[in-house]
Amino acid sequence: MKVMIVGAGKFGYRLAETMDKECMEVTIIDSNKLAIDHVRSHLKVMAITGNGLDSKLFRELDAGTFDMFVAATSSDETNTIACYLAKKHGIKKVVARIRKPENVRQKEYLMNDMGIDQVVN
Repeated sequence: MKVMIVGAGKFGYRLAETMDKECMEVTIIDSNKLAIDHVRSHLKVMAITGNGLDSKLFRELDAGTFDMFVAATSSDETNTIACYLAKKHGIKKVVARIRKPENVRQKEYLMNDMGIDQVVN
């Protein structure tokens, strides 16, 4: 399985680590160079310093070849938009980390209207 993760904080890092152990092909993206350097020094995954909302990056990575996309940043809004872009670029399954209670209450809208397949808290 080929997975793209946006967000290399604690959650994104642990997710990449777990998926790597399961022999999944993982690409992790974060705008924080230090976070990406940490991933590179500890995991055997593709780690890219970049903006997870950059359509050009999605095209360069040939996003449509990925089976899953996980938006794992600390921002609900960024995660929602990133999932929307991932779907538009042909990624089959998209998962958004949504943390704020007021946004979690809109789970049905996020899934039905924004095309997000799974919302995790």
